[in-house]
Amino acid sequence: MSRSSHRTAWFGAAALCAASCLASAGCAVKDMAQEAWFQTKRTLTPSSAGYEDPAENPKDDWSEVREIGRGDQELVEDDPDWYREKFMSAKARDIEKNLGYD
Repeated sequence: MSRSSHRTAWFGAAALCAASCLASAGCAVKDMAQEAWFQTKRTLTPSSAGYEDPAENPKDDWSEVREIGRGDQELVEDDPDWYREKFMSAKARDIEKNLGYD
């Protein structure tokens, strides 16, 4: 084998080795970047587990309001009852009930 062909073969082998090292390193970096992106996306995506809509399950947080705020005053109701079902939500009716307007 001549000196130039030996040098060419060695250069080709070195180039092939360098290309394979760069390609495998590039794939590893790509995989790491993709995994980091998925972890970030998973962290920032809100989870619906444990969510409770407070409008669907009203709590009786206002049950003591009338006794504390207006316990010494007599309750006077002069509104007709026909409008309640048509114009008031269930939550508004619950608030009125808790205030003593039922």
